[in-house]
Amino acid sequence: MTGGTQAATYSVGVVSQVPYVESHMAAPGIFSDRYDFSIATLGTGAISVTNVPLYLGFTPLLNIGSLSLDVFDAANNLLYSGTNISGAVTPGSYHAQVTGTATGVSGGAYAIALAATPVPLPPALWLLASGLTGLAALARRRRI
Repeated sequence: MTGGTQAATYSVGVVSQVPYVESHMAAPGIFSDRYDFSIATLGTGAISVTNVPLYLGFTPLLNIGSLSLDVFDAANNLLYSGTNISGAVTPGSYHAQVTGTATGVSGGAYAIALAATPVPLPPALWLLASGLTGLAALARRRRI
């Protein structure tokens, strides 16, 4: 085990429908990795983190204990906590904190995935808008 906490920061950029998926390794000991990202449009989002263990017989070469994921907004308010999170998202800047203890002989490995899908406008909205436009034109025509 190492004496201090390992830390890394990753810049993801704007999260979209195309999932951001990466795997990272940590040396034996405690680690805390940060992922900075932003959401451009109102929609639904999902983020998950998964331990990727590797064993040689019963010996853990790569393993992570107490793996956790916390999601914060730009003001550093905790929004979500867990390892598999999904729900409504609003445009803005966020960061995710992945923490754990790499307990394998060679440390540990984990995979992280982020995705966001914009809320589509329902087809009926366009129909309603065109209907209201037609009614407005008809009312204007009657006045003339």
